[in-house]
Parts: sequence; C-alpha cells; structure tokens
Amino acid sequence: MTYAEYARPFPRSSSTLASKLAAITLATLVSLNAGAASLMPGVDDPRLKPATVLVSSQFKFKKIVIDGYIHAPTVEAFRDNAKLNGDEFGVVYLNSAGGDLAAAMELGRLIRASGFATQIGKVSAGSGAVKPGICESACPIAFVGGKFRLLDPQAGHLGVHHFYVAAPGRWAADSKLLFSADKDLRAYLVEMGIDPEFFDLIKNTPPDQMRKISLESAYYWKVSTGREQTHWDEMSSDELSGTVESSTGTMRMRLSCIDGEIEMSTGFKPWFPAAALLNYDTHDVTVNGQKFPIPEVAISFEKASGYLTTKTELTEGMLDAMADAESVGYSFNFGSVDGDNSYGRSIDFTQQRQSLAQLRKQCN
Repeated sequence: MTYAEYARPFPRSSSTLASKLAAITLATLVSLNAGAASLMPGVDDPRLKPATVLVSSQFKFKKIVIDGYIHAPTVEAFRDNAKLNGDEFGVVYLNSAGGDLAAAMELGRLIRASGFATQIGKVSAGSGAVKPGICESACPIAFVGGKFRLLDPQAGHLGVHHFYVAAPGRWAADSKLLFSADKDLRAYLVEMGIDPEFFDLIKNTPPDQMRKISLESAYYWKVSTGREQTHWDEMSSDELSGTVESSTGTMRMRLSCIDGEIEMSTGFKPWFPAAALLNYDTHDVTVNGQKFPIPEVAISFEKASGYLTTKTELTEGMLDAMADAESVGYSFNFGSVDGDNSYGRSIDFTQQRQSLAQLRKQCN
C-alpha cells in the first residue's frame, strides 16, 4: 500500500464517485490498484475476524491491547474489562487496520466514558512489552475516544479513508446508507471534540487510498493531545529551572547548587494520578534518551498541588553527558522491561548547555 503524507490545510472538495460508492465497513485494502470487487470481503476474509483483546494490570495501571479488526465482539470484550476502580488509570493500545464503522464509534464512546487514554501499539511475542503498531481506517475512529490521545510517531501512525459498503446492494439503498453513515460519523467526531476538517479528510479520501496523518495535523485537529511547550526561567547565580507542559501533563525541573554539589529536583503532574508513580521502583536521569541510574532519591507526593516531587544529586558522569545534551529528563521504571513499564518526560536542553557550564563552575 502506498501512503500519502498528509499535512493541513486539506482542500475542501466534492466527493468522488469512488467515495459515494464507499461503505460502512472500513478495512485495509488488498492493493492500491485493487478493483472494486477486491474491496468486498469473502467468507474467510481476515478482515471479518474480530480483534484479540488482551488485558493486564500492574499496580494501579490497567493496559488493554486491541489487536486486529474492530467488530461488535471486540466492543463487547472491551466492555467486559473497561472498568477503572478508584485511582486506577488505564491505556488502550490499538493495533488495527480497520473494521466496522458502527463498532468503532461504539468502542470510542466506551473508551471515553471509561476514562482510558489511547495509544497506538501492539504486544510483542515473549516479552509482553508494547511495540509499534498501526491504526488505520476504522481504528482512528476508536482512537479519538481516548480521554487523552497519546500519538507518538515512533509508536505507529494513523491512516484514514472513506468507508465503503462491504456487501453492495441497490444504488438507492446504498446512497441512503452512506448518507446516514456520514451524518453519524460527523456527529460522533463533534461529540469527541475533533475539528470538522478531520471528517472532511475522511470523506474526501477514496476508499482505495490511505491518508497518513502527520503529527502536526493530528494536533491541529485535536485528534492527538499532548503537544509540548517548554519554558526556561532566567538563570540565577545558583539555579537553573524550566517547565515542559502539555495537555497530558507537566514536568518541572530545577538544577541547583547545594553545598558544592548540583542537585536535580523534578515535579510531575501527569494525565493520570501522580501518586501512581510511587509504585515505580527505579529511577533514572535521561540524557538524549540514555538512562543514568539514580542510586538514591528523595520522593514525595504533594496532595494539595497534585505534584509528585523528586530530589537527587547529579553525578559527574550525568553532568558531563548533559554538557552536550539536546534533551534532559527523568524516568520512572518498574520491573525489568522498558517500554510500557516506564514513564518519563524530557525537556529541551539545547539552549541551556552554556548555563549549565556556568552553574557547574560557580558551584565548584
């Protein structure tokens, strides 16, 4: 399949004949050059097999992985496992090339009502860690149901096209069905808080094509939440402080000279209850993605503000790495597997290297 990278603005235009012949069931196309007949699933077509729904919980984090095509049984399997108790938080990972439009909308509503976030991903064999996946066709319709929609280009991509009738009948009947489906989908996207231009993109992309959604467009249409903004305060003689924030959470970072040593303190207010981070058993300072284990850390939770705070003394090795850093961050981990067993944030550090050098010089 050939993908067209999409970035706004998308020209508004009338639907093509191919779009009008499109249908209620969204599914992966066999080939970009496939004829109309190849869009129609046979009895044994894998597109008709409902997705596998896998559920796991660790501490207060619930993970539901939907792997495959979205149909009514997929929705029911999610419904059976969707409840979050107390201060639990959860993520629905989607690895799906399509499915049924009505089922995808129902799944999206259940995800939103249950308070889950959504992310693209699939479970790798053996380790159980979440790895990159795809979310195409009907899948983005379910994806936008997430309370928070965590779109990481390294985890996978979103792709859309217009729906089509899986078992075409008379033209008049199909046209009525398509009109109803368009109307229902438009209303659903408004309900989810998505920009109307996203519906226009779906409607104006023929079913024998796939539009890959750029990260910039996903933010603009509110398909994805969490765009980051970084702010650094003016440096004082003995302190360097900055904040990275988005709709999915905030991290504050401060580097201070304390008794001749440089201390890093962080404050986290993520999209889920910050107290859940107390369950993570190891901590790292991250520099350009590389982890530096922290042997000793002071950690506390401020109930009034909702922030979890940490304090640790930076080693010379950490400081040396930060001298050439593009990003500096902090990571919480549990167990022995990275990926979905880690939570961390980082802040752009490119313009702070010289300030750090001055702080080290003054502190020593």
